[in-house]
Amino acid sequence: MGLLLNVVAFTITLLVYCCKTPRGNPDLEAATPYQGSDADEDQLNAALLRDEEREKQWRLIDLIPAVKFGKVVEKERETTTFAGDGCAICLREEFDEDEMCKVLPECHHVFHSDCVDQWLKTKQNCPVCRKVFRVVVRPVSSRHKRAEIPDSPTEPPGRSVCPS
Repeated sequence: MGLLLNVVAFTITLLVYCCKTPRGNPDLEAATPYQGSDADEDQLNAALLRDEEREKQWRLIDLIPAVKFGKVVEKERETTTFAGDGCAICLREEFDEDEMCKVLPECHHVFHSDCVDQWLKTKQNCPVCRKVFRVVVRPVSSRHKRAEIPDSPTEPPGRSVCPS
């Protein structure tokens, strides 16, 4: 009984101590400028660089033209690799003729446009063969710039994508 009384007294004392101990003045903390270390600054710079690279990657993804699957079959049957005639990302077994697809420039694998866009936003390689997805924008003239995909018949006029 004495032991139980001591445990209860200790618990109450601990609770009172935790509730009454000041945790700092929030107004004072908000007014004090943060004095970060060099390591904090390096982490912030690295995060900003990652954000910049991610934004650049998203812009590059938009350079890959989306075309109807039927046109891909007509124009690129010889060069395009159909991995089991389905999208290897969403695992649908077949493409419909009117579905919007994208052909990766480096390896010519075909995926649903939405599937490959989401994939390339988090990864920089083909989901089938793991080739790294890169795009190089080359100036064509002083007034026009475009990216190029060599031998890709699916590119819209004036814009194309090129692997490096």
